[in-house]
Amino acid sequence: MMSTDLVKYKWFIKGVYYWRTFASIIWSIWYSLPIVVGYQLLCSSNILHPFDWLYGLLEFSVTIRSVAFAVLFYFIMILLVLLYARCCTATTTVYKTRLSTIWSLLRPSRLLAILMFAVLGSVGNWALAVLTGSRFYRQLWDVTDEGLKVMNEKLWFLTFLGGYSGMCFGVAYFIEKENYFVFPIIQQKKIFRLRSMRWTCIRNGLFRSLKSLRLFYPFYFFFGSYPRQFIIKSFNLSLQEDYQLTSLYGMFDISLILQSLVSTAVLFTLWELSLQLFKVFHTETIEFPVIATFAGESSRVITKCLEAKSVPLLQHLGYLDLCQLAQYSKERRKQVFSLSQSGQTAVWTDICSQCVALLTALTIKLGGPDQGKSVPVPTPLLTKPTTGQFQKGWPEPAPTATRRLIRNETAKLWSTTTVPKGIQPVPMKTHQPDPVVEFVKNTYKKVTQLPNKVKGALKRKPFFSYFLTEIPDSSLHELFIDAQLHTWAVKAMSQLIVSSYQEDHYGVAQRSLPVVMSALVNLSQIVDKHAKGTLAISRQSAWHSSGATLQAVLLTGGRHSLKAALHMALHNIASVFVKELVVFQLSEAQQRYLQTVVGTKTNC
Repeated sequence: MMSTDLVKYKWFIKGVYYWRTFASIIWSIWYSLPIVVGYQLLCSSNILHPFDWLYGLLEFSVTIRSVAFAVLFYFIMILLVLLYARCCTATTTVYKTRLSTIWSLLRPSRLLAILMFAVLGSVGNWALAVLTGSRFYRQLWDVTDEGLKVMNEKLWFLTFLGGYSGMCFGVAYFIEKENYFVFPIIQQKKIFRLRSMRWTCIRNGLFRSLKSLRLFYPFYFFFGSYPRQFIIKSFNLSLQEDYQLTSLYGMFDISLILQSLVSTAVLFTLWELSLQLFKVFHTETIEFPVIATFAGESSRVITKCLEAKSVPLLQHLGYLDLCQLAQYSKERRKQVFSLSQSGQTAVWTDICSQCVALLTALTIKLGGPDQGKSVPVPTPLLTKPTTGQFQKGWPEPAPTATRRLIRNETAKLWSTTTVPKGIQPVPMKTHQPDPVVEFVKNTYKKVTQLPNKVKGALKRKPFFSYFLTEIPDSSLHELFIDAQLHTWAVKAMSQLIVSSYQEDHYGVAQRSLPVVMSALVNLSQIVDKHAKGTLAISRQSAWHSSGATLQAVLLTGGRHSLKAALHMALHNIASVFVKELVVFQLSEAQQRYLQTVVGTKTNC
């Protein structure tokens, strides 16, 4: 973001984004308290001696060691939410091949984020193991009576498992587009959204834990001796000869398996819960002022938020508030239809121009007509002579004479008999190409075509074709990447126009009816062309493709929501303005399309 934009939208970044992030941190810590207590009760349970169990847990909970590790764990939660705040965005990118998806993870910012996830997972799982109060997980090494430091391989194993789980979470976070803000279809209070997602987070945490254990256990069994020897040499430790996790006896330790499963499940549950809390707070609607009451609010009005392309989250919140305004707030609609002190329609003009420009840009992007450019009128080859060619009052030549004159002039231009006798025509010099220049051009052409040739050759191999072949419907998804904004704009404009039939006392919105209607019809036509034959393929590819989640399905379903919103908007406008459709000045093709969408005959 540029410095000018930082100054312009400083009120949103510091006054809204930072405060909502802070609120999500507080709620994440508050929600994690009962989960951590339940985890401690489960891991230190002793059903045969319940009083000793509760007394020992309470005694350990008030120790300095327990409090210190609890503070460390909650500090990790704070860093995790701050990492979300750094990576989350309201705009996403569609990668057309699997190779481009993998290549996107190699960017320095994402590599650093994945490394941070791994570090936080390692330290977090270590803190969770210590918080159980078990004597097996209190220290990274034990000191024997002889003064030897023996490696506590169980705790090191859980620490490595946490790092691996954090790395897997970071990779899935970017591949499955969990860093993308998905706004809910139905706006609810935060408490209801949190209550509906808690069991989903617990279930997903358990499934992620099982998947990470399924992959990490064989990996540690075959390659765990290398990091173990490195730790032993680095810290001058000794190893228990009778118990090693790289053996079958050590790997099938039931207590270690249960501890690994529960700790990673708790870690994943808390991480996903904090992510959902972060999204809930930042996707909550904001009621922006329609008209600036004070001079300092001029940059906070809704019209300024609609054009905040450098801050995508603010732009999305602006269009969401505009949609809510058009549907549910009669008082704010009056402000939109009102006139300024000078008699200008500034608010409606800005809102209408922003929405129409957004819809027209998508129409042009999809291959539709450009309403903003005038179509040049082609000039004929032979035109009527002007006064410079034939003087005023002179008779115009007949068509046959004109054609004869043109043939004669053409013959004179191209005839070789016009050269006087005795003068030899000078032969034209033929340009001989420089061999060095031709060699350089051919070499450059071959070098530029080499990547395409290599790519084509690799595509014929089954292994490489899996990574280089284009993902089904990826190009279509790229076209409708911002369909959420267009859906809100369509709903807002249609509802405002329908409401203006009774609420617009000054005729503010009626002046823009032809422009808005033409933009809606053009966009609906081109969206229908792209949506034909792709619904079944899109659903199948969305659900059954590698790594598809509900987040991906919501991203790919944007164009269907846009299509439904366009049809509903045209139906509502045509139903209200039945007698006024004649002033819309639609073409015959647009009139026929409007009749098919509305379902009744329109008087256009």
